[in-house]
Amino acid sequence: METTLPSDEHIRELIQAKGNQCIPDDVVVVDGIPYHDDWVYVPDVPAIKLHILWLYHDSPITRHLGQSGMYELVKQGYWWPNMAAYIRAYVKGCHTCAQNKHTTQKTPGTMQPLPAPLGPWEWTQSDHITGLPRSQGHNAIYVVMDHLTKMTHFIPTNTRATTEDLVQLHLKHMWKHHRVPVMKSPQPP
Repeated sequence: METTLPSDEHIRELIQAKGNQCIPDDVVVVDGIPYHDDWVYVPDVPAIKLHILWLYHDSPITRHLGQSGMYELVKQGYWWPNMAAYIRAYVKGCHTCAQNKHTTQKTPGTMQPLPAPLGPWEWTQSDHITGLPRSQGHNAIYVVMDHLTKMTHFIPTNTRATTEDLVQLHLKHMWKHHRVPVMKSPQPP
């Protein structure tokens, strides 16, 4: 089975076969081929345009040059109204181009692991859970978690608790049982 690739000659034959129907005033016909300035005028026939786009984008010779590369190749020999937008839409719908598109984002840095604490309660993380229904005069929970063991203390408090109130809760409920941590990090915003 032999398949023939479309060529410029084949495309010109398709354009010639279309005839001179609906040709604008600024198009000149020479030897049956319509020209707009120095370019072959392509009539508004989707099959002809698709042949051109396949030849200059999907064929083994050109191999997916992207929007600008394809436009530069096509405009060397052909012209039709809104050609750039037509090419842009064709390339935008190309699955191969979408997969191989170069990224414009900066390469992310490598992840740096956090150091592991040497013992329990040397590194804690705290969070303040608010918006809870009132229970025994409290409507929030102050949560403190050990990074090594993942042991957690849930201390009832109020949404109006200040930093000084949280320090007092920490002294009363945490340091009394586990001593002062080496590193303490709050939950990032």
